[in-house]
Amino acid sequence: MNSKPAARQNENSRAPGKKTFVLKAIYIIRNYFAKMRGTEQCKKEHLSLRELFILAITIFGCVGVIAWISSYFNLPLLIPSFLASAVLLYTNHQSPAAQPRNIIGGHVLSAATGILTQSVLGANWYSLTIALVAAVILMILTGTIHPPAGGTLYIAIFGGFGLKSVLLTVAAGSLLMVALAMLLINILPWRKYPSYW
Repeated sequence: MNSKPAARQNENSRAPGKKTFVLKAIYIIRNYFAKMRGTEQCKKEHLSLRELFILAITIFGCVGVIAWISSYFNLPLLIPSFLASAVLLYTNHQSPAAQPRNIIGGHVLSAATGILTQSVLGANWYSLTIALVAAVILMILTGTIHPPAGGTLYIAIFGGFGLKSVLLTVAAGSLLMVALAMLLINILPWRKYPSYW
């Protein structure tokens, strides 16, 4: 007779534990998805027509020179990653990822990592994955995170170019992009580039 009340007592003691577990799981899941709502307002830079015109001229000048260098060295595949850098640089020049050390360091480190990985592992999906992990870690350690440099890494692995041509073009292109940005962004008296080296 004592076994029935003991069994009920065990069931009752397990029920609150299950209920607590379910409530905690719901709480964790709800908070997880709540993070994805976003809490800040979208910040939009308001530019006059004059400022937009100057911005268009600066982007045209910078990208034109970079495109010319890439075609001169017969490396047209480098243009997409530099275009991404130009968008970041000319629309958000105060961002840490748009500073000179990030643009130059990110592109050069990614190109070197891609070429070295390709020479050891060949051009395939796992060499791309390993190279990207290595490049991101190197950029974090050196403080040179630059998202468009991922495109440079891809080009270095699958482009079929040599170490010298890619590194020289990437180094020259990123140095030139920074130099042109310093000359062109600072034309506007209220803009300042770079924020730091």
